[in-house]
Amino acid sequence: MFENNITEFFSIGYDIGVEWSGETHRPDIFFGAGLNFQPTDRWCFFIESYNRFNSEKQEDWARPGHRSHFNCMGETGVSYIVTPRLQLNMYSDICFNEPFKYVNLGVGMAWLLH
Repeated sequence: MFENNITEFFSIGYDIGVEWSGETHRPDIFFGAGLNFQPTDRWCFFIESYNRFNSEKQEDWARPGHRSHFNCMGETGVSYIVTPRLQLNMYSDICFNEPFKYVNLGVGMAWLLH
């Protein structure tokens, strides 16, 4: 993933890659972009879009009975750095192909072991 600062508080991240599970004849191409807002050293807010493309249409990427080449997802969240080694976060994401089928809310914790 690459990231560039826009201002003192805003940055944009983006990535592109390939992933192949072996379940299809061709790999998935994934790509995404996100906007981060970090008003303090402890708080960070983000919104991002991450997407997949496969030249073979996938049944689980579309409404029942349909198939799609694209899987379009969006995510928003907030993270708080408690200590330099401990971070807490909350997020939600949604699949734009089938928004009523896939909506996810979560909380997490990251602990730096090294």
